[in-house]
This record gives sequence, structure tokens and C-alpha cells, in this order.
Amino acid sequence: MVNKCNKNSAVNNKLTHTEMGVTRKPEVFQSSLGPTNLPDNTVLLKNVTTGALQIYYQNIKGLRWKSSEVLDFLYPNLPHILCFVMFYVSLTSFSKITEKLIYARVHAHIDTNNILIQEQYGFWTHSSTEQGAFTLINCILTAMNNSQMVGGIFCDLQKAFNCINHKILLEKLEFYGVEGKFKTLIESHLTGKYQRVALNNITNNNSSSKWELLKCGMPRGSILGPLFFLIYINDLPTIVNNNNNMVLFADDTSIIITDTHQRDFNINANQTFQDINTWFKVNLLTLNLNKTQYLEFRTKNYYNVNTQI
Repeated sequence: MVNKCNKNSAVNNKLTHTEMGVTRKPEVFQSSLGPTNLPDNTVLLKNVTTGALQIYYQNIKGLRWKSSEVLDFLYPNLPHILCFVMFYVSLTSFSKITEKLIYARVHAHIDTNNILIQEQYGFWTHSSTEQGAFTLINCILTAMNNSQMVGGIFCDLQKAFNCINHKILLEKLEFYGVEGKFKTLIESHLTGKYQRVALNNITNNNSSSKWELLKCGMPRGSILGPLFFLIYINDLPTIVNNNNNMVLFADDTSIIITDTHQRDFNINANQTFQDINTWFKVNLLTLNLNKTQYLEFRTKNYYNVNTQI
């Protein structure tokens, strides 16, 4: 069940000196390689404790503080003949500062108000792949012990983090109690971002593409990407039949379907697949049908159900 949060939550309070103090650590800037072009950080951060950080976003002119670069490098410890190239996104220092502030506030809000669904096992404190795997296997074995038919739909999404729609995300954040100036700050942080690709880790005009506006998604390597995706997909389990079980690990979605009668099982399986596919389309996410699989679980002496989805 998805918990709707009280609008008067502390998530919408003014920024505190403690929160701003975290961003003044020098490693925030030392670890950032992006095209900052910013004035001295002490000037930017001085007395920013009133929740008005979004004012900087709206009024700093001529600075690429919302830009990011996709850089490539050869993966270490592999033979060069494999030509395995990995891409990462370099963000500006100012962007990382804002992400740290937003992350701390939203994370505390979700944790305090118990907003995250229990079916989610990814990117969260006290959750792990081991717990998710145990829940999945336990659901299958329990159903088999109860002489039920058991099937599983294992979904794969195409570039899930890159397809997060900012408008839908902001609506879901508001549903969970994030509003006012803090929501405005998040909206300002998400929109108006620019990105380009640089080859061979060279960022001059001859080796880089043109700057393009990011209309959706979260940059790879961003602090907020995993957290915002958990919020984005948080209401997915609400569409599943109560007789079924869903296990999520970030964007990896597994649905265990159980029923006693073959006809009801076939109807259940097809309706479940139709419902989750509809939910993905409504939320502008796309199933990778080549990697999405359906499996049936049975003992050696159990007959084949022959379900088609």
C-alpha cells in the first residue's frame, strides 16, 4: 500500500545551517570534474539557509552550472583488444551540492513517513539483493507447498533511469508531501539541464557534440537518480492482484503469479502482464520485450499448464 504523506511535513521546512554545512566540505568540489565555471563557493553558500537556493538556479546567468558531460574511458584491467569502453557523466560542483541537499531531505522524509513500499529491495537502507531473492524464492515455494500453480513474469525496462519523466516525477513527489519552495527547488534542479558527449575524454569543440537540452531522465552517476527512481516506481505494486506477489530491485521487476485452477491462472497471468504493461506506458517507461521472460515453476510430477502471454 502506498502511503500519502501529510503536506505539513518537515520536508518543506527551510534549509538548516546543519544541512548547508554538509555542502561546504571541500571534497564535494574536489570530486567534481564538470564544466563548473562558478564563482567562489563560499560566496554562493554564504547564508543560504532560508530555502531560497532555487533563486540561484533562476538568476545565475552565463554559467554552465546545470551542464554535464558524458565521457568515455577504457575499462581498466581488461585487454585492450576487447575495446570495452565505459561511459560516465561528469557533473558540476554546484549540481552535486544541490543534489546532496535534496537527497538528505527527501531520504529523511521517505524514511520518517514510511513511504517506500515493502516490495522494493534496491537502493535503500536495510534492503539488499539477498532479501529480495529470499522473498522471491519463498513466494514460489510457499505456493508450491500449497498445491498452487506458480508462474513468474520477469520484466526488463529499456533505459529506465534515462526515461524518468520530470513532470510525472514532480506530481508523485507532491503526492508524497513534497511541495512549496522545496518542490520548486527540485523542479529547478531537474529542468533546463544541458548535456554533451566528449570523445577520448577531450572536451574541446572538435571532440565534443553540441550542448543539448535534457528533456527527461537522470544523469548516470547522479546522487538523486536512484532515489528519484524509487519514488517514480513506488506505486507500481498497487496494480497487482492480491493473490500475486511483486519483488522490485530498482528497475528489475518480478511478479509471481499463483492460482489454484488452470483457467483462472491463465486469466490472471495475462491480465497481470496487461496491467503492468499499461502502467509502464502511462508512466512513459518501455518494456524490453526481448528480455522480458515468463517462467512456470513446478515439481517433476506436476503437469504443464501451457500458459501463453
